[in-house]
Amino acid sequence: MNDSNPGSLKSSVGGVGYNVSMAYKYGLESQGKKGSYRFVSAVGDDFAGHSILKQINENYHDISGISVQNGKQTAQYSAILDSDGLLLLACADMAIMEDVSLVKHVSKQIERAQPRFVVVDCNLLSAGLDAVIEACSKQIHRPKIIVEPTSQPKLARIAGINSRRLSVFPNCNIHMITPTSDELSQIHQSFAMRELFDDYDYWFPVLDSLGIDSTFRDKMSALAAKNPTMKALMDTGVLQQSFQLLPYIPNILVKLGPRGCVLIKLSTSVADYKSVPTTSAYAPEFTLTSMGREVDGNRLGVVVQYFPIPSENEDLAIVNVTGAGDSLLGYLSSTLVAEDWMSYHIESLEQEWAKWESIYKSQLASGKSLVSEDAVSREIGQI
Repeated sequence: MNDSNPGSLKSSVGGVGYNVSMAYKYGLESQGKKGSYRFVSAVGDDFAGHSILKQINENYHDISGISVQNGKQTAQYSAILDSDGLLLLACADMAIMEDVSLVKHVSKQIERAQPRFVVVDCNLLSAGLDAVIEACSKQIHRPKIIVEPTSQPKLARIAGINSRRLSVFPNCNIHMITPTSDELSQIHQSFAMRELFDDYDYWFPVLDSLGIDSTFRDKMSALAAKNPTMKALMDTGVLQQSFQLLPYIPNILVKLGPRGCVLIKLSTSVADYKSVPTTSAYAPEFTLTSMGREVDGNRLGVVVQYFPIPSENEDLAIVNVTGAGDSLLGYLSSTLVAEDWMSYHIESLEQEWAKWESIYKSQLASGKSLVSEDAVSREIGQI
């Protein structure tokens, strides 16, 4: 400390949005799918910005989604890793992503592209996330929005979205978030601080209809007594916090590091889960469902599915961790092209099986990047 130290340096184009888009591209290659997509961001009119534009053009052959902003400095992220590739310290200069002109640019891009899905990260200010939701709401076929929290200092921007846009089920505007367990706790806290859990006109009736009662709690406790991961999820509050967030965000995929990930979902067809065959190699280790109210012939409830890490991801020789979460999200979102498993209802067995496979392979994608010199490994395209 308080002195310069020897080390090795490497620079590359990165950032959450870029990394996710690269993993998305490789994910499509892996599945043999073709789909149009656009990376939307901004760079400054400086040396770094022009270098980035050149590389993006080489990778995508399309830089129409990139806004070049005069007088602004291109965003930079500097990370210090230890000898095992684990993050020690990082500094992110993302001021250009917080400029109001970028908000307008993003809105125009959504209007122009008319996408089915939009993945956005919390480098945007709450006003920017607001604008994304508004732009999507104006589309005839409303795109589903996935939000990557990015980091603990920025994730409170989700709760900072205008309350008129944080609609509850069945009119949710944010369809999925992909936090770590620590990020989830901070998101929950930020919602509580805005008193979003004190909305007894809209939020509480939805929560009350999900069947999170003594019977369901007994089921969770019984499983926790014999499953250490379930016990950890309850002890750390991951499940309790997710349940309270579900009326606002119906799909919460929590990244648990070496334990894998858990999906907590609001469903309108919880009764159907009993008849889903679980012989697939991609099946979750366990599925828990609550039995809530019946509405229009559909049974509301909560679904908890735990997906341990694939055996291929065990004992990896980690090189760096900077793009692991982005790789997971990029691959995951690429699978939605074929099967939209974020919907409230199970439309087919194939939809549920596709969800299992996509989460399993998304974890493989994360593992590929953990052992790569690049933030996002090209090997994802070979999964």
